[in-house]
Amino acid sequence: MQEMVFCGGTGDHLYPFIYAGNKSDICQDERKKNEVNKKKKIAGIVLAIAVFLIIGARICYVTAHARLPEQNVITQGGSLTYRGLTYQIKGAVLWNYEDYFKEHPEYQSYQESWLTGENTKLLMVAYTVEKIQDQNVLETMPSIQYFHVFNQFDPFFFSDLNPALSDGTFASGDTLYIPYEIYKAALTKEQWEQVENNQVVYEMVLGTYPVKNRLQITDIEMEGEQ
Repeated sequence: MQEMVFCGGTGDHLYPFIYAGNKSDICQDERKKNEVNKKKKIAGIVLAIAVFLIIGARICYVTAHARLPEQNVITQGGSLTYRGLTYQIKGAVLWNYEDYFKEHPEYQSYQESWLTGENTKLLMVAYTVEKIQDQNVLETMPSIQYFHVFNQFDPFFFSDLNPALSDGTFASGDTLYIPYEIYKAALTKEQWEQVENNQVVYEMVLGTYPVKNRLQITDIEMEGEQ
């Protein structure tokens, strides 16, 4: 004859079973299952804690032993030899954004309608590249750093500004021009005021590790209505 058996579960809960055999057998089986499940949960928690501790220890070790990049700062007028080439900042002009394109209508295809002098400046940097070694690598995407910001530039705009790079007529010692856009939205009110007052030291960065090369840009002209 089948009987309904109540076996103790977790806490105060009782679980009913329809069982035709010995009542004690089914209860013992359920208790064993509960014990196994508890052990699995405990093992999982211990494993998770162990993994967390291992990862934390690794992060602490790397943080304590990681080598910070060497800072190589070159003031404007100085030169940097990097990958077989020598770079030197020749000058820079800080433009009110739309004024640059008014003065240079041949580049208006690169003008963004939503950018104005109220929220964006255009920093046009001129620098020379001279070949020192036959085996060399030209850095074609140097970023600019100011405050906490790293900026890149439009590579197509850069290409049109420097056609000698693509048509093969660029010679050692020639000048290249890079158009960096400076955005108000990325800066605090005080920082933007420094930009508008031409009080910012910009740095063109070539390579970041193990040596971070920083070509400073400090002699900056201002053009357009500021």
